[in-house]
Amino acid sequence: MRRAGWLVLVVIAAILGGVGYIYNAQKTAQARNAPKPPAKLPDSVSARANDWTWEQTRDGRPIVRIWAKDMRTNAEATKLELDFVTLHLFHKDGKAYDRVTSARAEFDHPNARLFSDGDVEITMGVPADKEEPPPGNRLVVIKTSGVHFESKTGKAFTDRAASFEFDRGQGASTGAQYDPETRELQMFKDVRLTWRGADPKKKPMDVQAGSLVYKESESKVVLMEWSKFHRDTLSMEGGSSVITLKEGQIELVEAVNAKGVDKRPQRTVEYGADQLNISFDEGGQLKNVAGQGNARLLSTSATSKTNVTSGRLDLEFLAGKDDSELRKALASTNAEL
Repeated sequence: MRRAGWLVLVVIAAILGGVGYIYNAQKTAQARNAPKPPAKLPDSVSARANDWTWEQTRDGRPIVRIWAKDMRTNAEATKLELDFVTLHLFHKDGKAYDRVTSARAEFDHPNARLFSDGDVEITMGVPADKEEPPPGNRLVVIKTSGVHFESKTGKAFTDRAASFEFDRGQGASTGAQYDPETRELQMFKDVRLTWRGADPKKKPMDVQAGSLVYKESESKVVLMEWSKFHRDTLSMEGGSSVITLKEGQIELVEAVNAKGVDKRPQRTVEYGADQLNISFDEGGQLKNVAGQGNARLLSTSATSKTNVTSGRLDLEFLAGKDDSELRKALASTNAEL
């Protein structure tokens, strides 16, 4: 019996030893294969997340959506640091949005304000059911930096240099603001634009202004303070002007206190008025000029000089191979020749 009791103890000890060995082996294997614990957050960071999203709605429809690949928030949870950011600013009807992308931005959560110090790209008028905007009469892309965004108003603005790409041209300015609610773009100063016609072989129109407001929904560009236009032999300058667009092309320019000149090898034509309305044809070439108030015309060639003053002046241009040429001038109301 004593011998049997010892055998039982030996067997129990062997079983316990085997169980302990297996347990230790499995524990070691689990420790070896277990994923590494996440790195400890810095003292200044209270939370971190991947594929972070934030949305603001009004009356059940989205106003703003923000995505970020990586999000870090400070200890007070008031400031969020975002990497690889995409922001959608929805239009009033919800059928389209303006897309803002940036490599890095800071989001002031209590005040719902976003700021990106680095490069920012804004693509305007993207259909809600598509990834890219269709061609047409509209601004396409804004590239700038130092952009502030207010989710309460939807406005994005910067005081730094900005460049713009249109369907048929490009431009630049110092400082800009875009309001998705009114769909208006403001260029604050040092405005330069280049507009191309439907025919890529035709020379573009260069436009300069002190400041500018582009009314996308009305297809109008308002040039303020002063304005200048130049293309090939034709140039014009004056005070504030309004450009009317048709399918992305300049159709009409209305300028105050304006004067223009068309310099050609055989003849120079100068004209001006308190109000000048300049019309362009479908190909982007000069068609008509109508001057009202203190209208004047001076035509100089190698053999003659013609000077006309009147209350109203209408100039008709004929489209040529490269550009338009004056065909007829009609002076009315107290005209003198």
